[in-house]
Amino acid sequence: MSEDIETVGEDGVIMHDDGTVEVVLAHPVTVTMIPRGGESQTSTIESLTLRRVTGADLRQVGKLEGAAMTLALAARLSGQTDRVIDRLDGADILRLGKVIGDFLSASRPTGPM
Repeated sequence: MSEDIETVGEDGVIMHDDGTVEVVLAHPVTVTMIPRGGESQTSTIESLTLRRVTGADLRQVGKLEGAAMTLALAARLSGQTDRVIDRLDGADILRLGKVIGDFLSASRPTGPM
C-alpha cells in the first residue's frame, strides 16, 4: 500500500493519487505457489490494487461480456493470475466490477471550476 492515499471509502475502496484504486477484500484469499525446483510459499492476499483501464486492455477483452470481462480485466489491471482471481469471493468480485465500471465511465470535468 502506498503513502499517497487520497480517499478511503466506507466500502474498503482506497483511491490513490496516482489513479490506482485499492480494493480491500472482504474475504482474503490464501494461495500456495510452488516455483519450479523451489519450496512452496503460502501468502494471503488481502487487497488488490487496480490500475486504470487502457485501450490495450479493452482490445484484449473486447469479445468477452459480463462476468467473464470483469474477471479478465480484474486479472489484467491487478497483475494477479487467473488462479488468484478465480478464488475470489463473489462479493469481492462485484466490488472489483464496480471499480472497473467507474474507471470506464469516469471522466474529467470540463470548463472552469
